[in-house]
Amino acid sequence: MKKALLLTLSNPLEKQRIKRNVYLLQSKGYKVYVVSPDEHNLIGTINYTFPNSVKKITNSTGSKFKLLSLYISQIALAYYSMLTNVDKAKKYSSLVAGYNVQDLQDKLPSDIDLIVVEEIELLPIAFDLKYSGAKIILDLRDFYWRDDTVPSRLVLNPVKSLLNNLAWAHHVLRKDIYKKYLVRVDQVLTVCEGHADLLQRLLNIDAVVFRSTVNYCDHIEPNFRESGETVKLVYHGAAYRRRGLDQLIDAVNKADSKIHLHLYLTDPEAGYLDELKSFASNRVHFHEPVEYNVLVKTMNQYDAGIIFYPPYDSSLEHSLPNKFFEYIQSRLAVISGPSFDMSKIINSFGIGTVSDSFQTEDLIRSLNELNHEKLNEWKTHTITAAKKLSFENEAKRFSQLI
Repeated sequence: MKKALLLTLSNPLEKQRIKRNVYLLQSKGYKVYVVSPDEHNLIGTINYTFPNSVKKITNSTGSKFKLLSLYISQIALAYYSMLTNVDKAKKYSSLVAGYNVQDLQDKLPSDIDLIVVEEIELLPIAFDLKYSGAKIILDLRDFYWRDDTVPSRLVLNPVKSLLNNLAWAHHVLRKDIYKKYLVRVDQVLTVCEGHADLLQRLLNIDAVVFRSTVNYCDHIEPNFRESGETVKLVYHGAAYRRRGLDQLIDAVNKADSKIHLHLYLTDPEAGYLDELKSFASNRVHFHEPVEYNVLVKTMNQYDAGIIFYPPYDSSLEHSLPNKFFEYIQSRLAVISGPSFDMSKIINSFGIGTVSDSFQTEDLIRSLNELNHEKLNEWKTHTITAAKKLSFENEAKRFSQLI
């Protein structure tokens, strides 16, 4: 039986794309070995748990001092990398991942045919593993070549200065891996055409577009509603500051009274959820997150899923996230800003609307123009889109590579 190794810094049970990749490998006859920081029970896999650096430290005595030492090491490495051409990627990979290559080599089988890398930080480790002839595939879900959110390092507050320098260090060192390792990979997968175009233009890499589609749901029908009823928008996902949820809430606050926004937020950055709640109007509703197996059914009660990500970095600029396809399987209309990849699909299938810009005023205008006649028409078109934009169809692209 062929053997595949999947390296990740995430919990495969919590990342639907990674989980689908594992099951796809199994369907193609691979015995799958998963290395991750978390214990999990993915069916049919052989799992090795190696807590990453941060998790190791937070579970140990003297964790605050050790964590500070780790952060300073990463920052120092970034500054050193600016002064010399010596390859710092391996050291950075070791600092972030905490995976010891020799430990991995000792525990894993000696005959691996395929290595799938799920985070760019692990790519140097994949090349350090001694598997002659093993094909290496990088699943590049995000591409942070440009990142306008990296803050100034010149601030007086020592804690803020440390965190700002750390954010800068991650950007510098991640970009170093892009430059030195992507060209060595047998195949790069990316989630959208925009990222594929950037990879070709910046690094002369021919990436395969493998979108984060989800399984086809044949038991879901559009939830048509009558004119005069409120318009119920929904957003689900991580509450990260760079995703512009504060701007989205501000737009809903200022939109017509018919517009309501329902939020199912996970993993909020420190203090951010309280900030959002502090200025949200009574037309913005915060819900507890739901389990993934009931997500599509839960979303189906709403009128439109919304994704309005200002292009603060190159990954957001060409964002095409899981939730986009989950909205479609929920038979919802989709509303977005003028993000290239999302707007192309919205317009080609006629399943929603795209604002003219990322200015709040343009988003408000798009929201105020919504009515149930339009929404019902867009929902009807999702019936066709859901079949074509399903994992069952998309999986063929990955299957051809393995």
